[in-house]
Amino acid sequence: MNDIISQDERILAEPASQVVVAELADSSVNFIVRAWTKTSDFWAVKCDMTESIKNRFDAEASVSRSRNARYTLSAAKPQHEQLNGVRPD
Repeated sequence: MNDIISQDERILAEPASQVVVAELADSSVNFIVRAWTKTSDFWAVKCDMTESIKNRFDAEASVSRSRNARYTLSAAKPQHEQLNGVRPD
């Protein structure tokens, strides 16, 4: 997504654009994309970015189409435990 943002000349360099994962939902990964532009360019940029990002995902993303996908996140052990050879069960 950052690549798409950087190629659009209507998007301002400052403040910096942001791409973050907003949610790991049951059947999707939802992103928030923030890119600054002139007010007069806002709607055109929003529509163009939405289409460009969708097309890029369709062309390049390797995703599971399973409706029952499940994701599990776990916290990493503190660094000192990893260095002392302690491994999580």
